[in-house]
Amino acid sequence: MMSSTEEDFELELRSLPGVLNVGIKHRDNGDVEGVTLVVFGQDPGAVRVIAMQIVSLYYPDARSSSRTSTTFPCPPAAMCRGSRSCGPISTRTMAPAKCT
Repeated sequence: MMSSTEEDFELELRSLPGVLNVGIKHRDNGDVEGVTLVVFGQDPGAVRVIAMQIVSLYYPDARSSSRTSTTFPCPPAAMCRGSRSCGPISTRTMAPAKCT
C-alpha cells in the first residue's frame, strides 16, 4: 500500500506534460530506490529536469531515469482495439497516425 506522500509524489510526476508512465522501485525496507519515467513530447529534456528536481525533493537518495517514447499507448477501447501502441502521434491532430 502506498503512503499518502508517495501518492502525492506519483501524482506530481504524472501531471508533468508528456509523462506517460511512472515506475517506482522500492528497497526491501519499503524506501523508494528508484524512479523511471516514460516521457512523450516535443521537449522531453525539460520534463526530465523538472522530474529529477521533484524526485530529489521527495526522495533525495533515489535514482531517477527517464525514457523517451516515440509512440503513444492506445487508450482502452480506442480505435486501435487489440493493439499495444498507436504509432507516432500527429503533432497536428495529437492522434495516433497508425496502430501496430
